Amino acid sequence: MLNDFHSFFNYIKLDEIYHSYFNDASLNKVVAKDELIHVYFSLKKPLDTRIISALLENIKDSLFVLHINYEDKKFNDKLINEYYQFIIDYLYGEYPIYDTLKAIELDYKNNEIIINLNTKSLFDVFSAYESKISEWFKYLGFNVPIKINVNENSVEIGEKLIEKERQEALKLALEARKKLEEENELNSNTNNPFAEHPLAKNALGVTISELDDNAQNIYFKGMIFDKEEIKRMNGTPIYVYSVTDNKSSVTVKCRQSRFFKVEEFANLEVGGW
Repeated sequence: MLNDFHSFFNYIKLDEIYHSYFNDASLNKVVAKDELIHVYFSLKKPLDTRIISALLENIKDSLFVLHINYEDKKFNDKLINEYYQFIIDYLYGEYPIYDTLKAIELDYKNNEIIINLNTKSLFDVFSAYESKISEWFKYLGFNVPIKINVNENSVEIGEKLIEKERQEALKLALEARKKLEEENELNSNTNNPFAEHPLAKNALGVTISELDDNAQNIYFKGMIFDKEEIKRMNGTPIYVYSVTDNKSSVTVKCRQSRFFKVEEFANLEVGGW
């Protein structure tokens, strides 16, 4: 049982050189939810992002999700920008949008984080990432309002930064549309590894936009554009897929059950249908 923060360190095998930085840490609670383990703890003040990076590195392949709270909430511009840069590095370091996101500067005023965007077009691009970035600020202890400031009167310096990403996004969208048009009808079982599954006989075909939380024994068709494998504490994997039909998207979590074997999911790859 994780009854104190140092027990948690031992559990995740965090190198002892980092332990002293958490001497003032207190473990508030541990909650199991949605097959993940949420660890809530408090610190007196924010730590160097390199220490946070080491902590996250030790749990990246686990089911742990950290929620940090700071007793001292005297944040400033420098600290907020350091953590923003860390979040962008951690989440989007290998994405084409990386340079554009890194160039954005933040302010901290009146207990609010202000994200400064120079153009409306930059705002349109940033909007796709705003929710995830805000979520991570809260995970890392900055649970304060976040506002976006768009200076529409400024010179369009943001246009050059996002032109490459915009063209690449357009290219990917056109390729996905072409592939979708080449596919068979929604209820086609071509190349469907579950076509002969016992549950497929009476399954109802729907589109992604028609999905309902209470629906059972249904199927839909879409392209996998992201895949994540999470190892459970017992060693068996959970596969998390992001799927789109070019109109809507959904996240699907697949695990071993009496109806499905984990091997049936393992061969589903990004780009597949």
